Amino acid sequence: MILSAYVQSAREVGEAKSFEGRLAAAWPRFVDCEARLSSLGPFLVREVGLASGMQVLDAAAGIGCDALFVASLGCQTTANELSCDFRKLIRARKSSELVTLTRHDWRDMVAAFGPTKFDAVLMLGNSLALILDDFTRDRIVAQAYEVCRKGGVFLVDQRNFERIYAEQAAIKEGRFEFGNKVMYCGDEVIAHPLSISRASINMGYFEGRTSKVIGRLDMATLLRGWLPNALRRAGFVLEAHHDLGLSRHEEADFVTYVARKPA
Repeated sequence: MILSAYVQSAREVGEAKSFEGRLAAAWPRFVDCEARLSSLGPFLVREVGLASGMQVLDAAAGIGCDALFVASLGCQTTANELSCDFRKLIRARKSSELVTLTRHDWRDMVAAFGPTKFDAVLMLGNSLALILDDFTRDRIVAQAYEVCRKGGVFLVDQRNFERIYAEQAAIKEGRFEFGNKVMYCGDEVIAHPLSISRASINMGYFEGRTSKVIGRLDMATLLRGWLPNALRRAGFVLEAHHDLGLSRHEEADFVTYVARKPA
């Protein structure tokens, strides 16, 4: 389906622009936790150094894939999620009692959790890109630094927006597809950019079989190295991984940063 057809489908059904209702209900099929953790799980253990007893915050836990995996390793895990529908999905999952479920505003983590509390902070998937202004995103990164203990890790990622911007022509002609290798691994719900500018992307989510729209989200494109620069400004030392090391930079769907607070 070419871009104009996706846009028309979205207009016909309306614009659900939050993680509630139909979009939240469809999110488990978009993520596919089992497939996601087949690559992300070993990456978390290897790069974050997860071990029993560590204090870990999943600041924007979504449906709980990552938080529940971390908790299964014996980490003291806080799964923080603002969406009421997502919290219900977490509670419904097996072993949900392993995590402490909270609903704090993750834009102010220090007020919510206190400084230097966590050995690791996770912020994966679309989370940071959903904040559209630079000032607030800078503040979130600085807050992550403050809540990490010395030697702690902030694991944060973003879509490879540079690739999306470079592939605009292919997207409009229906010749572009995400690889579904790492963060969003399901094949029943499809993500497709509906509009693209230097500042933001409106992403549509569609039923794979019928192409009917489920919802839409606006995302900041974070071009020109915004995220690594913000991490360095906060004081982190970082490494970048493209599709968790599975793809070359120009082909990756996601870039994941392992940002360490100096000991």
